[in-house]
Amino acid sequence: MKQKKALQCFCRAGANLLQAGNPGRFSGPLLTLEFEIRQRQRRDGFTLSSDSLSFPLWYLSVSDALGYARFRAATQPARISVYGNAGEMIEAIEHEPERLGSTLGRL
Repeated sequence: MKQKKALQCFCRAGANLLQAGNPGRFSGPLLTLEFEIRQRQRRDGFTLSSDSLSFPLWYLSVSDALGYARFRAATQPARISVYGNAGEMIEAIEHEPERLGSTLGRL
């Protein structure tokens, strides 16, 4: 009996979300992901780190690290910071997510 009541509450909550103005999508604010790309100490590649990653990732080129950061942030905004050898910020990239309609148009 408790399982049936819990399922009814879950279904009611889902129906309320769908009626909240933007059907099929969460209409709350999106959090901005933060990514950092730094050169490794041995200068044999680059490290991509973020709170959204379980552990830092190692890449041979900056463009590969940027590509993966953009891939991870496909559905939400992101700030990608690229740092130089001395720790100074070289570039800060603001990534905006693609809209669903523009993605479907390319298929």
